[in-house]
Amino acid sequence: MKSDFQWEDGFDRNFLLSKIADCRTISGGKCSFKAMDYAFWLPVLNSAIRDSKLVGSLKSLCVKGAIADPTVKLNDPQKFLERCRRAFDDIGKRKKQKYIMVCYITYTGPKLFNRIADGNCRVCWQPKYNNRIFAKALAARNSLANILSTKGVSTHSDGLTALLVHVDAHSFEHAHEQATNIVDRLRGILNLMVNSNRLINPFSRLAKPHAVNRFRIGPYRTIHHPDGSLATQMFWYEPRWAHDQESVKFAETAESTKTNIMKWWKRTQSNALRDNIADGLLRYCRALDQHDTDAALLGLWSALENLTGTQKEKYDVTVSRIAKLFKDHPDARQIALHVKLRRNSTIHAARSPANDEVDAVILQAEMLVSQIIFFYIKNGKFFRSQQELIDFLDLSMNQQALIRRKEIIDHFIEYQKR
Repeated sequence: MKSDFQWEDGFDRNFLLSKIADCRTISGGKCSFKAMDYAFWLPVLNSAIRDSKLVGSLKSLCVKGAIADPTVKLNDPQKFLERCRRAFDDIGKRKKQKYIMVCYITYTGPKLFNRIADGNCRVCWQPKYNNRIFAKALAARNSLANILSTKGVSTHSDGLTALLVHVDAHSFEHAHEQATNIVDRLRGILNLMVNSNRLINPFSRLAKPHAVNRFRIGPYRTIHHPDGSLATQMFWYEPRWAHDQESVKFAETAESTKTNIMKWWKRTQSNALRDNIADGLLRYCRALDQHDTDAALLGLWSALENLTGTQKEKYDVTVSRIAKLFKDHPDARQIALHVKLRRNSTIHAARSPANDEVDAVILQAEMLVSQIIFFYIKNGKFFRSQQELIDFLDLSMNQQALIRRKEIIDHFIEYQKR
């Protein structure tokens, strides 16, 4: 059985551990570190260690825990991984604490829903300002006003809607990651609904670059204890923040919009492929938060590769699989080939789309990704695993060949019953 922690190929594990050892000092049974050297080499060490899906976002905590153990000599790579595993076990034994993240998204209007849940995470939409916990959380955020001002972070909430995100987590960093993920998955659903109605703007070259997403996360986020007090005297700011678009205005009534949101969210939660959908929504949402075309295009193609299971396949396989999801698959194939080449040009030739093509290229890439996300959500109940969905996408488009294959499969089943 594979360990939850393994060394990635190509890294000199002894060398990396020696770098951490050089910046570590043990005194009185405790470890201290040379801050700059530690900050420089820790990310490299994290990259050199591969973790299992079970560990996930806790890997960094486990690695830090192993490094901070004065009994670990940092001269045996295998023992270091074993210590990482013990750190993971120790974290699992500790009872999770309750945290609340306060953030805003770019929306004003009728309340879309009261709350949604994903496991132990719960998002409360637009809490009332006289809500005791929310009021105390806002007051606690005010204590950060000076540092926010110094950093040039906007504290205005005009045109924004507040969210309270309740999570159970092992630390405030873990809480922030979990809470941000559920908000971005929710924003993924909301932006899919809005972006699916978007048309190419032939005059986009005259406007300054702006993210495609209309539902975007606000300028900064804070983590709080259940009573509303700050869990840490820090904040997480949104480096991509800049939003000049008008607030979203749904054509339907608020009630019908709420029904649609809850329907799509429920489908993602009761889906055998929910983990794949969650990952796809995160990639989709974060790609279209980007103002930079190249970054958005790379992010969308990454989502497409992940959802078509072609991270290690040739690009032609990605094109073939996604084209089959469209009724007009010859058209879709041409568009997918075009997006693939533009993505490759961005990476390998440092050649970005021309100004008068930017809007069309991103819209076309978004169309491909949104199609397969909707397919996962609508049809995921038919499949037991992503591999079954990939096998589905690899079926021939030749109907006669499919009928003949079905006959052979039926005959094989009958033959095995003999």
